Amino acid sequence: WDYAKNKQFVIVTKDSDFTDYSDLYGAPPFIIWIRCGNVRVSDIENLIRKHTIRIISVFENSEAGLLQLK
Repeated sequence: WDYAKNKQFVIVTKDSDFTDYSDLYGAPPFIIWIRCGNVRVSDIENLIRKHTIRIISVFENSEAGLLQLK
């Protein structure tokens, strides 16, 4: 968490533990929470690519620290 915060990284995860950190400590780092079950890595890649503009917009123009993608 601290490393990602210091380096201004975005954490992409399927694990809800990072959302708990986000609730406790806020952003940064920003969290992209993938909520699509067991899928191939290529499906996750396509999901992120599909929402690239939304991802950039949310994290540049918002106080939100968490974005869920389904």
